[in-house]
Amino acid sequence: MCLCVWYSLGVKAGDIVEEIRTDFDSGAMTLGGRALDALALSKSAAPALLKVRPDLPFIAAVVRFAGKKGVAAARRELKTSLGRLLERARDILPRGGRYIRFGTSGTVDAVLKAVGAKPPGDARPDVALVGADVLLPGGDFINVKGTGDFLRKAGEQGAGVYVVATELKRARTKPRIHKGFELIPGRLVHAILTEKGLHYPPKGTARLIH
Repeated sequence: MCLCVWYSLGVKAGDIVEEIRTDFDSGAMTLGGRALDALALSKSAAPALLKVRPDLPFIAAVVRFAGKKGVAAARRELKTSLGRLLERARDILPRGGRYIRFGTSGTVDAVLKAVGAKPPGDARPDVALVGADVLLPGGDFINVKGTGDFLRKAGEQGAGVYVVATELKRARTKPRIHKGFELIPGRLVHAILTEKGLHYPPKGTARLIH
């Protein structure tokens, strides 16, 4: 939606900040994009955006990037990082395989489309994918509640289990975890796939799928 339409609707940067504050259904990538929408309307929204969702440090990272390089550059970085991740996914994950997924994630949606994923039906899934709202040092990550149980069940089915997320979601320290999310041990996945390639949890039983 162009800025002229936003203004005609009376949408203000503060309205978007409040939207981000109360939206616990959309993924981090979507909310990061909305943060850039707010900055495009008013640069003065930056301080509020930096603090609006301490549970999603990705948003603050995007805002800081935009503060240094500009909103347009930040949008390009989001698009470029996702593009590189999709290239990695095509190289590593099985094309046309049987996939299952959990949660709402634009990144997972894009990966499934890129690899030509098919539903497993009654067959055993080849791959299970989840997104991550936060990637933590050491291989753990934060995502919506229920992710851990999904990963355990997928592993029991013999599926290759992967997290897909861009490096922009990597945090140096663990943030406050909102009640609708959970900390997932890295050992529950075979690997984390980002635009930089595969990252194996220290205690994971990582294996590639051919």
